[in-house]
Amino acid sequence: MITLTGAHITGIDYAPEAIKRARERTRAKRPRLTFQEGDMNRLSLADAGFDTVIDIDSFAHSEDLEKLIARLKGILNSAGQMGCLNSQIIRSEAHLPKQTYNKESTN
Repeated sequence: MITLTGAHITGIDYAPEAIKRARERTRAKRPRLTFQEGDMNRLSLADAGFDTVIDIDSFAHSEDLEKLIARLKGILNSAGQMGCLNSQIIRSEAHLPKQTYNKESTN
């Protein structure tokens, strides 16, 4: 997709190991990919510098969700788009179908 569109991608993660793995996995796709270690609560990105923002599973780590969303909107250009995905793992047995956790079940 990157090659077809000419897009330039900036990936940001708080964990240095995640940035290292991303750089190793995408070595052949450079120079259109940039990865940097960063804290989403203190993004140092240019205002109106991005066409698209995709945020995946970081809202739970936000110190101030409204401030974070405002900042993400601020780095978008006037025609920019933002997509956010926030998932949650439910570990409670009460949310699972009975046959998957009921030890007495013969299913």
